[in-house]
Amino acid sequence: MEFTFTRFESELLTKLLDGDSSVLECLRWQCWNAQVSRKFTGVGFYLDFVVPEACQQIERGKFRISDVHAEIEGLQFGADSILWIEDGRLTQLEVCSYEEPWPTTINAFELSYTSENRNFPFENQSDRTKR
Repeated sequence: MEFTFTRFESELLTKLLDGDSSVLECLRWQCWNAQVSRKFTGVGFYLDFVVPEACQQIERGKFRISDVHAEIEGLQFGADSILWIEDGRLTQLEVCSYEEPWPTTINAFELSYTSENRNFPFENQSDRTKR
């Protein structure tokens, strides 16, 4: 069965992975070509990614991207997200509210960066990918 991202998930991942870096470009490719599964927690959800072995990976081993906040209709305080990267591959997207029940359907939401200047852990190193 083929996985389908919700509109919220798709727009959130697009915002998290936005940028001109070859590292972000590689992670975008991984995201849209991985096998994905979803698990709801009651206060959010996890998306687990299995990236094909043959795909390009990044040299920087383990880090996270967590600079996007979501205002979601029905959640008083919104939600935050963490995109986990390990061994040069996407592994998981974690999204959670602040102890509020997660809505069964997300119709209206607004995504924003938590800072005007996005800082990535790989920017101080060479912007490299590997096969």
